[in-house]
Amino acid sequence: MFGQYFQEQEVIPKAKPGVYAVRLSSVREVVVKDYNVLRFEYVYNDGVKRTPNYIDVFDVVNPNDRDALKAFNYKMSKIRKCFNLSGSFNELSYNEWVGHSGKIEILVDQDGWRNVYPVVE
Repeated sequence: MFGQYFQEQEVIPKAKPGVYAVRLSSVREVVVKDYNVLRFEYVYNDGVKRTPNYIDVFDVVNPNDRDALKAFNYKMSKIRKCFNLSGSFNELSYNEWVGHSGKIEILVDQDGWRNVYPVVE
């Protein structure tokens, strides 16, 4: 019988380009395609569920790669300033960061990907 294994899935709409107030809901270390990543998951303050709903920061693989190190330091500095985060990279700090608020800007690139940028005011 056609569709006998169908199960309804939640369809979450994509955010339109713009600036949004968000709150961190989870901060954790994950592995994405064999790379260590710090994932900042957030919810939109207006209560609407939409994607994207996280920012990934890839750890530096080669500490001698000055460009990668510079990009990492800049991105992490922006996130820390945006959400008013302090402390080091560990579970205790990650748990303390949950609930911090900030603003993000979503832009759509030429290929249609939604890119998330922390807003520093």
